[in-house]
Amino acid sequence: MIRLLLRKCLQGLMMILIVSAVTFALLGFAGGDALTQLRDNSQISEVTIERLRSVYGLDQPLPVRYLRWLSGAVTGDLGESTYFRVPVSGLVWARLVNTFLLGTAAFAIALTFAVPLSLIGARYNSTTIAAFIDLLILVTASTPRIVLALVALAISVRLTASLTSSVVLFWLAALALSAPLISAFLAQLHGELQRTMREDFIKLARAKGLSESAVILRHAVRPALTPVLTIAPRGSTPRPGCRHGPGCVRLRRSRAKRPTRSSIPPSPSTTPRWEIRSSARSNCVTAIARSRSRGSS
Repeated sequence: MIRLLLRKCLQGLMMILIVSAVTFALLGFAGGDALTQLRDNSQISEVTIERLRSVYGLDQPLPVRYLRWLSGAVTGDLGESTYFRVPVSGLVWARLVNTFLLGTAAFAIALTFAVPLSLIGARYNSTTIAAFIDLLILVTASTPRIVLALVALAISVRLTASLTSSVVLFWLAALALSAPLISAFLAQLHGELQRTMREDFIKLARAKGLSESAVILRHAVRPALTPVLTIAPRGSTPRPGCRHGPGCVRLRRSRAKRPTRSSIPPSPSTTPRWEIRSSARSNCVTAIARSRSRGSS
């Protein structure tokens, strides 16, 4: 587990480094900079613009500027905004906290819908519940995000600017953002639970006399969570029909191998409970009969 976390963190750092370098290079090759628009102002001389370019380091080569920005970003110094005239780190931090809270709320809403519906579908195995889950996956996966945003905006304009309305606006935005997560988590978890319930180790757990709820919670949920944990950091949305289509081929191949009957450690007794009880009753009857025969003799 620790190696997995370290590998994921290393991959995240490499991705941030590559994306920042590519973005910095594209902006540099596009031509111009933050002070280019000042040339249109006749009241600002060319000498003043060149002095400002020297102050902000825009006259240096592109690799030098990127390394300078990267060293400052590591220490938390992202420079000063030419528009707001405040440090960029303060602007980013204020918006980062709000984004994190909004993303966490959307993630919680998606899990609130996906996990109970998947467990109910696996517990009762009803065609009506399965049809409802498929319909919900189709609607949340195919509805354009701009439509959800416009609906949330239309509802928000009818609310007053009070504390309650602010909370309602927050959850409206989180609900609009949670739609792709609902389709992703529900499609993967429901499909994997249905597939896991047909495995041999599930039949073995049922043969031991466990209840259906215990079989699902103790044995079926753990292997079914592997694809969900794989796509959870990405927050991606599967294509319609991904649960049974080619969109999840790579995901299914990369999931952990499920335990089979041969990999399960031997149990001291694999006899169903009703057979154990019947054998115990017969042994008691035999012992009583023997004690009576000895007493009469």
